[in-house]
Amino acid sequence: MAKLTAPDADAGDVFGYNVAIDGATVVVSAEWDGDAGSKSGSAYVFRTSDSGASYDQVAKLTAADAAASDQFGGSVAIDGNTIVVGAYGKVDSTGAVYVFRTSD
Repeated sequence: MAKLTAPDADAGDVFGYNVAIDGATVVVSAEWDGDAGSKSGSAYVFRTSDSGASYDQVAKLTAADAAASDQFGGSVAIDGNTIVVGAYGKVDSTGAVYVFRTSD
């Protein structure tokens, strides 16, 4: 068993509200993370190399155009090297989806 946490977590970030896993990679949302303003959101990418006994954070994803109340991380998905993150609060709650590709 492994416990994943955000190294820069603040109370109320809602880390772990949405989780996606594909193989050795786990994506965990923190849709109320406030790096770019209150509830701007983020998603963390973790990988294991030892069958899940431990995980290392390999990335923290945020929107390039992040703003308060975006709630980036409202949904997360992963398939192979493609990570998709929803931000349902973006643009006056019309929403947006961001697609990221990992290098391996």
